[in-house]
Amino acid sequence: MDKFSYFQSGIVDRSRKDVCCDTDVVEMVNTTTELESINLFVVRGDDPYLDDVLIGGDEEEEEPKSDDEWTDFYKDDYVESEDSDDDEGKVEFRVGQEFISQAKCREAIEKYSMKERVNIHFQRSERKKVAAECVVDGCSWRLYASINSRSPNMIVRSYKRTHSCYPTGTVTLYTAPKIAVDFLNECRTNPNLKADQIMQRLALKGLRVPKTKCQSARQMMLHIINDEYAEQFTRMYDYVEELRKINPGSTVILGTKERVFEKFYTCFESQKVGWKSACRRIIHLDGTFLKGRMKGQLLTAVGRDPNDQMFIIAWALVPVENKVYWEWAFFSDVTKSPAVENNISESYNAILKEDRRKPIIALLEDIRRHIMSSNNVKINEMNNAKGLITPKALAIIEKRKRSLKWCHPYPNGRGIYEVDHGRNKYVVRVRDCVSCTCRAYDVSGIPCCHIMSAMYAEFKETKLPETVVSDWYSIEKWKLCYRSLIFPVNGMELWDKHYDVVVMPPPDRIMPGRPKKNDRIRDPSEKDRCKASQIQNENLEPTEKIIVTCSKCRQTGHNKRKYKVASVSKPPNMPQGRPSKKPKTSMPSTEVGPTGETL
Repeated sequence: MDKFSYFQSGIVDRSRKDVCCDTDVVEMVNTTTELESINLFVVRGDDPYLDDVLIGGDEEEEEPKSDDEWTDFYKDDYVESEDSDDDEGKVEFRVGQEFISQAKCREAIEKYSMKERVNIHFQRSERKKVAAECVVDGCSWRLYASINSRSPNMIVRSYKRTHSCYPTGTVTLYTAPKIAVDFLNECRTNPNLKADQIMQRLALKGLRVPKTKCQSARQMMLHIINDEYAEQFTRMYDYVEELRKINPGSTVILGTKERVFEKFYTCFESQKVGWKSACRRIIHLDGTFLKGRMKGQLLTAVGRDPNDQMFIIAWALVPVENKVYWEWAFFSDVTKSPAVENNISESYNAILKEDRRKPIIALLEDIRRHIMSSNNVKINEMNNAKGLITPKALAIIEKRKRSLKWCHPYPNGRGIYEVDHGRNKYVVRVRDCVSCTCRAYDVSGIPCCHIMSAMYAEFKETKLPETVVSDWYSIEKWKLCYRSLIFPVNGMELWDKHYDVVVMPPPDRIMPGRPKKNDRIRDPSEKDRCKASQIQNENLEPTEKIIVTCSKCRQTGHNKRKYKVASVSKPPNMPQGRPSKKPKTSMPSTEVGPTGETL
């Protein structure tokens, strides 16, 4: 690059000056400040495209006079944000514009209504004619299009583009099915998408949509997602073969009964190798209900890695959890884990809380991706760890060191100590085999505060407590646990198709228990409000006293429950039906004497 030059636009030859030193730069700045309007360019002296690119005409550009002209003058200086919904451009109509069909014409009008936030309705929508106008009274916007007799295309015959109203954001043509199409992909990833959230998202775009329409759109999306699960069952065999091909050695079992899905089991080869080689010999088993259309249970087997974190071993989908009996008859110290609860498995069920609503393949893929990403996080944490033992084991040792001030060891001279810990006493051995009568070290594999106090009294700082920690907490074991990896799986469109076998979805099951009522679930504040109104009504004096009549004695003041006198005969009931118009014939009266003879 030889030199730079600057010049006024259009008169290069007369005002071209070179910039060679700081003085030339100062002169260039002064030239810029002296002139009211000037365009300066800094270019290379050997630029071969100077005349074609930077030299303008001799005509000076006129200064804009009106506001509209200023807007057009600076329109290129404004850049729309990426979040704008006008990325596809505005919809414009003109007389003579053609559409290939009536549906395309309607679609363009609907799109225009959404872009401009104006409420438009179809005055006429026929196979050969379409007429649309603005809903606001007095607004002159109108469009009429019809099919030309010489071609099947629909042509705009008349168009009035001016709106005398202002955009309100209410768009009647933006119906619930269109909302469902726009939010369907988001609802697939987030089945708990609420109608209020949809309404708020549309409000940020300037669209005023009622909540009832958003609720209808949400129901449509849920129906579409639930119907998709039947299609996923037909690809179950393809999914099984894909898992076996991508992850060799994995155990994937698909159980069917008369070609109907019954159960599914998965255990990847990496999880097998990791648990057998480095995880402690303890497995947490638990099941959780599926909340989608397919009813059943998700069973999981969860282990513990050397860092005392969850290690997913296998999972299965079954119709029901039965014949499960838990027996806590024996607690072995081989596991080297103090856990006597099943919280780690419950924690994993909480992670899958939202995924249980998804179709079967989406559910299984979310489980696989979660395990794959979780293993990646643990591998990164493992690579950054330093020392001999895992971070959680080191944290437990640091926590137990805080109790050393309460421990007082008394040696016998042969590596056996009597450690006082408050009111308790424990016997600790630290030479040949490390042990403590509290048995915390035997169960967890991490030395207790009694052992650490005795070791410090015996070895001082030459032997640290980390050296007697069980091998299950070592960094080598931790790396060995995640040596094997789960490999990614291709999408459904890349799976090998098996047309010879078809899996049908299981029939819908009626779950036990009383079905939920369709009544609206009241908010707790509404219940308190109802109680307050009830108490207020009880304190008010009735305006008119209610008179109660007994159905047995026909007396007022009590009902039949409080009746204590013998009952009287009820009056005869009126005959049912319409009374007859014929006069009744009188029967001859007969009298009976005291002896029973007829008089």
